[in-house]
Amino acid sequence: MNANVQTIAPLKVEVEALLRHESIYLAKERRYDIFFRAMDIYLAGKATTPYPDDLLAQDKFARAVHFLGSGAYLMLGIDIEEIYQGITLKEFTTIVDLFCSTLELSAKTVFDLISKTYNATQSSPLCYMAIWTICQNLLGLRSQSLEISQSLDQPDWWLIGARIPIKLLENETFYQLTLIAILDSLDELVIAYRAAAPHSLSSSIKLAFYDAIASRREPSDTANHGIVWKLPERIISSIELPIDIENIFRRWGVEITYSVPQSSAVSLISSNWSKDLPIRKLLNSQFNRVFENYLANLLGDSPGRNQARRNYKYRHSSGYQLDPAQIVSDLRNLLPYNPAHISESGVVERNQYHYENNYLIHWAGRDVKIRCSENTDATIWVYLDDEILCQAQARELRRQDGSYRTFRKDR
Repeated sequence: MNANVQTIAPLKVEVEALLRHESIYLAKERRYDIFFRAMDIYLAGKATTPYPDDLLAQDKFARAVHFLGSGAYLMLGIDIEEIYQGITLKEFTTIVDLFCSTLELSAKTVFDLISKTYNATQSSPLCYMAIWTICQNLLGLRSQSLEISQSLDQPDWWLIGARIPIKLLENETFYQLTLIAILDSLDELVIAYRAAAPHSLSSSIKLAFYDAIASRREPSDTANHGIVWKLPERIISSIELPIDIENIFRRWGVEITYSVPQSSAVSLISSNWSKDLPIRKLLNSQFNRVFENYLANLLGDSPGRNQARRNYKYRHSSGYQLDPAQIVSDLRNLLPYNPAHISESGVVERNQYHYENNYLIHWAGRDVKIRCSENTDATIWVYLDDEILCQAQARELRRQDGSYRTFRKDR
């Protein structure tokens, strides 16, 4: 399986069992079945976009099929055989792997990835209508792949923003620091925080929530991907949240209210606790060490220490070892964009690492955006025109067995 795919294994097994007795090409009956089912999904208003350019031309046909049955294609002269020309079982299973992966690729991106590879070796191009209709038939399997197991049983989370009289060095410039902290309302402990410069306040809030959500995941033998996401029923925030944060929690059933949490822990964190520091200008990594020690001394624990304990406790859990952003697209979308470029050799270079994916060579020379994993320097996600294209891995961090070392230079 390609490195950019994280597919539930039983899904692929199910599809392979379905097609085990067919030849290298999809059986004729299968092609017609795929096409007619896709038209039914389209007519029901459940199809994914972007629609094929010629779908409106098929609309009359789709409605005829709806009323007259599958034999309507004979009357309207639709050449379904031509639509699926070049689609072999190899292309079909690749579509399953891509469309049902946790990357949540669009049908158009699946088409671009497959057709770029296919067109390099074949004379006639693939038809987008063919791949789009196959994708519509896979919506149920895709839904299973993307499903997350969650439990809204955690105490309320408090989010506070406090200006701290410390200058934060970022991009060779010192900025006034704003502390973003998320606390557990029951124990009044900080579960996540970020130090933010004024221009990065929104992204720092997103990253703080990323840290908080990831820190509350737990292994489960029955949950999808082997992980249960433990979330609060309510978040109480003292500052306005980015709209995409609100949308994510709304989808997850978490209520958001706005008020200033009242507690001794909040008061201590918001106070001028840094007045006794010997230096007033810090790198982000320096601030993290200072604040971790402050929290441990003040409240008896800190996010870093708690995370270290959990990492050790669940070190044998395969689900827990998965990158949270790899298996949950909402978490991946909390990571900030960074500009990047695909080299002529199909590599994205960042921080002295060279990120590879077999598909990237087909977009050599293009400017892209990337999101970098919070778990490891080994992984980035590549976006073209604001749509995810693939996952890429650092060749320098690849082990001999094909796995990748989990390593962060800045941690």
